[in-house]
Amino acid sequence: IIGNRREGFGIFQNPREGLMASVLYIGPQFGTSKARCDAMRRIGCTVRVVDPHSLLPYPKVSLYWMNRAGGLWLGSFLADRVIEQIGPERNFDLALVDCGDLVHPKVIRHIKRLGGLAVHFNLDNPFNGRDGARFHMLLKSIPLYDVMFFPRASSVASAKAMGARRVLQFR
Repeated sequence: IIGNRREGFGIFQNPREGLMASVLYIGPQFGTSKARCDAMRRIGCTVRVVDPHSLLPYPKVSLYWMNRAGGLWLGSFLADRVIEQIGPERNFDLALVDCGDLVHPKVIRHIKRLGGLAVHFNLDNPFNGRDGARFHMLLKSIPLYDVMFFPRASSVASAKAMGARRVLQFR
């Protein structure tokens, strides 16, 4: 269970069936991100992965452009490819966006249109400006997420100031 039980919030808990059946995971498939996918599978979730990194044309050049220009022009193109991978019907209980630097607001709006719960998880601090324009698309998407998770109290406060609906700090 992720979240605060006193608030009655448990993402992976389904009162009728126990663990949720399906997670749409939008994020990279390497490093600790892959470890999070594997952990969800271990607790009984079915995880379908959409990796925006794998959908980039000319990945090294594209990532450079995304980090420098915040996805200008390329962001909408990538969003269309991610939406195509998600499909026109909801076949997941929740969508978990890991990091979100390559996830355009169009993607989150698509998830919401399908009736999905949009959850954001980020170990980085997208609010301090250290990474240039890397988190431009994430910052535009903040008000669209149902819940966001950050490890720092300062990130929680910044997300709330930018219009986040619900933000939780994890440790």
